[in-house]
Amino acid sequence: MPQIDKKYLVLNGSTLKIIAMVTMLIDHIGAAILLYLPTYGYISAAGYGNWYSVYTVFRGIGRTAFPIFCFLLVEGFFHTKNMKKYALNLLGFAIISEPLFDFSFKDKFTWSGQNVFWTLLIGLGTIYCLDRLIKYFRGEEIDFGKLKNQILAAVGMVGTVIIGGGLSILMQTDYSYHGIILIVIFYLLRYTRALAGLIGYISLFFLEPLCLPGFLLIQFYNGKRGLTKYSKNLKYIFYAFYPAHLLLLFGIRCILKFLAPT
Repeated sequence: MPQIDKKYLVLNGSTLKIIAMVTMLIDHIGAAILLYLPTYGYISAAGYGNWYSVYTVFRGIGRTAFPIFCFLLVEGFFHTKNMKKYALNLLGFAIISEPLFDFSFKDKFTWSGQNVFWTLLIGLGTIYCLDRLIKYFRGEEIDFGKLKNQILAAVGMVGTVIIGGGLSILMQTDYSYHGIILIVIFYLLRYTRALAGLIGYISLFFLEPLCLPGFLLIQFYNGKRGLTKYSKNLKYIFYAFYPAHLLLLFGIRCILKFLAPT
């Protein structure tokens, strides 16, 4: 499958993260603030059509973020020097973000639906197990030429993905099993990015057809971390942005609710 000429690979990891953060923020402004404006009496019947158009545009722009986050998770998996720390960072911010996620989008704490950090954490665990399985069956102690071992490897890999997807369904994580499948696609097709983008988009098409820009932007990734001088600090800024922006949006909505005309 044709790849983009190297001279057009102008996006590094930090740039992709910033794009994902900005588009996610736009999406969440729509979900946490714009969505509630009619309820609070800020939108008249005459202005409902314009309000809905703006709301739809904001949510549509936000579809760009998730494919980028999944792609960067897989890149992080291959480059991290400490898998345990990587997983614990995701777990920690998943726990911190959960009540903010609930109150921002549902106005109450609920077990129905978990934030995207849980999806990324389960996806990381899934590809970690896949990676261990692949390395095991490629090891010298296993004759991978035998049909029995090939079947065992296939069953193990499919079973791992099913367990990861099932856990995401059970926990009702953001994007559910679709997110786990996308992460697995990026992992298995890492060296054929165009094909990964095509299959990844097909896997999300019926759920989020407007996510195409995210897959297109990934094609321009140059494999570099970006902003390396500040990368250590930026890493935690990227993590902290998620709960911080949820807190901000919830605070704004509380003010709008307090000042509501009705």
